[in-house]
Amino acid sequence: DHPDAPWENTVVKMDMIPLLSYLILPVQRIPRYNLLLRDLLNRTEADHPDHENLSKAVDEMENLAIYINDEIQKAEARAQMIEIQYEFLALAGFELVIPSRFLLHQGELMKVCRKAHKPRQFFMFNDGLLYAEIVTARYIFRKFMPISTLKVKDIPDTPVDEDGVLQYRNAFIIRSSQKSFVAYAENLGVKMKWLSVVNDALEADAKKDGQEKVEETHEAPVWIPDDAVDRCLICRDLFTFLNRRHHCRSCGRVVCASCSSCKLFLGESYAQKVCVWCYEEKFPSDSRGGGEGEKEEK
Repeated sequence: DHPDAPWENTVVKMDMIPLLSYLILPVQRIPRYNLLLRDLLNRTEADHPDHENLSKAVDEMENLAIYINDEIQKAEARAQMIEIQYEFLALAGFELVIPSRFLLHQGELMKVCRKAHKPRQFFMFNDGLLYAEIVTARYIFRKFMPISTLKVKDIPDTPVDEDGVLQYRNAFIIRSSQKSFVAYAENLGVKMKWLSVVNDALEADAKKDGQEKVEETHEAPVWIPDDAVDRCLICRDLFTFLNRRHHCRSCGRVVCASCSSCKLFLGESYAQKVCVWCYEEKFPSDSRGGGEGEKEEK
């Protein structure tokens, strides 16, 4: 035989197995060690002097295997978060990649905005919901809603709601203290997946550290789209170029300027415009001007 034949045979054998298969071997060895130790323990008599040490070794090896698997999952989650960050053209100063955050689900939904329905990419993380504007397969950050303030509510597929406002198929409401709106999916399966993922995340967050979720005192309203009404929902005046639409920051109604002249503090450090109905509900004895109401609400 040629003196290099053994080496050539080894190279041929190595060439048959991809490099990645060898890189995974250190990880695969841990479960193998665990199986070998457990098999050895099962074959060792209970009164044998090595039985107690073998039992401890099996427990330690099982804990080590769990720890390694957890670290691998964390590393994969971090890598995934970094990949997501690279997909953003702008994050507006938002710190996306943090050690405790990982992705649960992502996908495109239609967001019902004030003037139009717009496609948005949604990312459900373990600590909140983020949505972004889609720009040629890349994203621009729009808002992050912490899970502590987040709620979702299903909207049945009905033509109109009790107020006569147009509804949408496969829709649901996303609520938080910062922003609330209607979103809808391309089909029922996608919608149900989103509701399931968000509710599971909310349940996990509520159980975390044995703490119950604290209810927010104020939720941002879902704004009625501009094109859904042509008259003020309070005085019924027709909207025109001069009589423009305004949204109540408390209930989301579309009203005229004269019906939205009051202000209340709604979980912010500054007063926000609200309709006269919301103001009178809060301060029924006050005048429409609302000076005392602003001070008392603050």
